[in-house]
This record gives sequence, C-alpha cells and structure tokens, in this order.
Amino acid sequence: MADCIARVNQMDADSGTTLKLLDWRVTGEMFKVKGSRLAWVRGKAVVDADIWHCAAYLVLRTSRAMVKEHKGDYAGGAGQELNVTELNGHSFIYQMTIDHKIPGFALREYVWLCAWRKESEEVVVITFVPHTCDEFPLRPAFVRGSSTLVVRLEELPPLECVTPQTRVTYHQQMDVQGGRVAAKLVNKFAAAQLSPLCTMHATLDQSEKIDGDKRLEFEEMVRAHNQPYTEEELEVIKKGQDLHELFEGEKGKVVKLPSSLATAKVAYKKGERKAYGWATTIVRASPVQVLAYLWDVMSRNVMNEDDLERVIAEKLNDHNMVGYILKRSPKPLANRELVMRFVWMVQGSGFVLAQSPTSVVDRPLPKDVVRMTYLSTMKIIKVNDGETRLEYVCCPDAGGSVPAVIFNRYMASFVSYPSEIQEYFQKLRPLSNWDAKDGRAVSEALLIKTEEEKVRATDVSWEAARMRVRFTQIRGLREAGERYEWLEGMLARVVKNKLMGGTGAGSAAAKVADLTAADGTSLGAGLATCLATNTKSDEGVAEWIEKHSALKEFQETHAWFRPMMDTVGK
Repeated sequence: MADCIARVNQMDADSGTTLKLLDWRVTGEMFKVKGSRLAWVRGKAVVDADIWHCAAYLVLRTSRAMVKEHKGDYAGGAGQELNVTELNGHSFIYQMTIDHKIPGFALREYVWLCAWRKESEEVVVITFVPHTCDEFPLRPAFVRGSSTLVVRLEELPPLECVTPQTRVTYHQQMDVQGGRVAAKLVNKFAAAQLSPLCTMHATLDQSEKIDGDKRLEFEEMVRAHNQPYTEEELEVIKKGQDLHELFEGEKGKVVKLPSSLATAKVAYKKGERKAYGWATTIVRASPVQVLAYLWDVMSRNVMNEDDLERVIAEKLNDHNMVGYILKRSPKPLANRELVMRFVWMVQGSGFVLAQSPTSVVDRPLPKDVVRMTYLSTMKIIKVNDGETRLEYVCCPDAGGSVPAVIFNRYMASFVSYPSEIQEYFQKLRPLSNWDAKDGRAVSEALLIKTEEEKVRATDVSWEAARMRVRFTQIRGLREAGERYEWLEGMLARVVKNKLMGGTGAGSAAAKVADLTAADGTSLGAGLATCLATNTKSDEGVAEWIEKHSALKEFQETHAWFRPMMDTVGK
C-alpha cells in the first residue's frame, strides 16, 4: 500500500496529457511513467458527499457501481459474479470476472487486495492492488488481468455550509491481459479507465436539490417583493418588450428546431444586418418557478464546459442585477465575454424578464477577449396552475470581426433556449404526475441524439446508450424503469425502428407483472412491422398494442404510454 501511495504522490505534482472525458466536471490526465510499459491515468472531481460516504461507495459498493456501469458484462462460475472476502475492518479481497466483449479476448479475471487508511481527519486513502492467493486459482480459459488503483479522498468545506464536499483524486494503471496486450493499445483506452469516477460523480451528484433549494428561496422573495422600479429599469423592460413587435402578425421566417414542442422564427429590422430570433413553448411549471430558474445565472444546470468565468458582478436590488460570463471560443476565434443587466417585473399573472448589454467599472475588457452583446426578453405567461407559456426574443451579436451573416446561421441554437427550459422541468416531474402531455414531451427526448452515443463502448448499441442516458436524466422514466425492468429495453428497440433483427413475437399472453427484460426487447421489435403494414402511424401503434395483452393492460393504467408511442410512431 505504501509503495502505491508513494508512486502516485510523485505524479501529483506533474501535469500529464489531458484526456477527454464524457463528464466535463471530471478532469483526466495520462502519465507515461519511466520504467513502466503502461501509463497511469489520474482523474479529479469534487463530489457532493462527505468523505465517509465516498469511502463507503468505493469500498463497499464497488461491485454494485461496476455492475450498473457494465450492465450484463459479468460472468462467473455457477452464476456468481463477484467474490468478496473480508480480512478485517479495513481490508478486503475482491475477485471479479469481466467480459470486455472484445473479439478474440477471453474472459478476464481480476483479484484485488483492497485496503483503506485514514491519514488524517480530513484525508482517507484507498488502494486496490493485484493479489494472488490459493483461494482464487485461475480457472481454465480465463486470463488474469492486472489493475492497480489508488484513490485519495480529501474533505472540503460544505457548499454554502450545507452540502458536504469531497475532492476525489483517482489513479489507475491497468493491464487487461497480464502483459500480452500491447501497451499502446491499452493506453489508447486510458480515458475509459476513469469512467468509474464519472459514474461516482453522477451517482452522488446533488445538483438537482442544490438548484431546487435556491429556486424555492427566490420564489419566497418574489412573493414578498415590493421594491420600486427606477426609470432606468422600466426603460430596460420597455426595450425588451418592444422586440416582440417584430414578430407580431405571423412575421418572420420559420426556423426548424430539434423539438416539435417549440416554434421558432427569425426576422430582421430594416437597415440592420443582425438577425432577431423568436421562440415559444409550453413549460410544465408555474411562472414563478420558471422565473426562479432564469434568475439563477449561477446554477449548476446552466454552467457549461466552455465557461471560463461566471459571476454576479453587481446586484442593485432583488429585481436588478448584472452578470458577467467569459466564454472559451473555438480556435481561431478570440474568447468572448458578456456583461448583461437582468431586470424582471410582474406582468399580469406572469412576469417579463429583460436582458440588455451593459458595462461595470470593475470589469474592463481583458486583452485578447472580444465583448459580444446579447439583447433578449422572455415573457412568462401563466396558462394554468401547472403550465406556463414562454415567448422569447433575442438578438445576439458576436462582436469582433465575425460577420453578422455568418453568426445569423446559428440562430437556431439561440432560439432553442425555451426548449432547454421545457426539457429541464420535464426531467423533474415524478411519474405519479405524468399524463398524456408528459408522454408526448418525453417521446421527443427519446428521439434526440445524445453525446453518449458517440463515445459508447463497441458492444453497446446507440439506442441502448441513448435509453440509458434518458432513463438516468428523466425522473419519471427513472422511476418507471425501476418498477418495470422491461420498459427500457422495449423503448430502445422501438427507437431503433428496424424490421430486421427480431421476431417481434413478444409475450402475447403475459401480464405486465410477468414481463422480463428479455420480453421488453422482443415486444419493442414488433412495432416496426406494424408501422410498415399500416398507412397511418397511430393505426400501426394500435395494432401493435392490440397484439399484446400486457401492453393493453399497461396502456389502461398509464395515461402517458399511448401518447408517447403515437409520437414515437410518427
């Protein structure tokens, strides 16, 4: 244990080759170590849990985390996936068999000696080192892999004195075939070795609660708000509302968006080259909840990988503030900064939020940075107690030497903002509240590509990768997946929409309670055939459901299911 810790401590002062990870909040590097054929990887992340929760996750729940991440990839003698032997309160032996699903590769077996040690009240170190013992002899046709893991946990001050924080530094050196696989090939997949850290970060993430608590505080402030508005603030609101006149009376050219739940247009003012965009959609939240979401410019949800700096530069009162954002631009463009004044005001049973370019004394323009401008306004209109219509107008200007005609081509990405808000609140809705509108809204998400599809493992299909993301992100789907093990596989097969590769026979006589994960894939394969043999998509969906008694039962008890399938069927 001491040798491993000393080895990684030597790396901690150095910088390695940056690795691109799926979760941008987790940083990764690769190190070539002198005298070693294999590289080490190092990952760092700040996790929303205390140091002992993190330690328990790594030591006691390692097997569960791995099983979830590599779903269905484990094989073990007599159906056993993992053997654990507790030596004492601080050390264990783990024996695991993994099918890496690489053509020509036999099953890999790993045996680790795991130990943890408290270096101080704020620091815990956990090691997993290769272990050989008579208790776990290598079985025929198996290959013994080698993996060394050192994790350092450092307790940090709680976030806003509430949410515990732990810095996790994760080091690993892995050899999948005991020296018989070229080091160059092993090192090529260095980023994949840090996927357990990304999974840990996502599993323990408390962003939803942290952002939600802030919105609740803001909602209370809005209800008690009685501060007067200055003439300058009223002028900001008026200029923002005047932007909507460009799109009155069906004016503007329609812009195609990824989601059909939003409508967007683009228009130009006479004599101006820059474009104005407009978009509208319905959000399943109250007006004050939407305003709270928009006002929290420091929320975790809005932070992006390209944010170099994001702060509230000034706060004049509860309805007027100045925000500053410094963005990394793709080369060869210079980085961009935004200095924006936000002012909100009650309007009828809803609100209006205006955003206009401004400047503050202590924010001079940095060298080699271009200041862009972003003029916008959001009308937040109450539809009913649980629904809000958004009407958004924006006019972005890249500044610098970027021609307006080039920047205007990206208007679709700017007017997608209302769709992002709609998707955010949809993800928060519990399954118990779902209705037909939820079914249609979630079906849109099922049909939109995800980043995870691009970087998935070779043995994972794109549709399975997409469903795993959606069933993790969307609360209602997550709850449905926990209750019905067949649903995720069925929707993956439905979204794939291929006539070949499955009989589609399903389980015609089964009840919902009897369906298995395998039944889901078989059921989903049948929809493509029904769609192909009918002239209308809804008739194809109806035929598909009618063939399977379990789906008929599910449709009767879940109002969202048929609208979801009708939308996907189109």
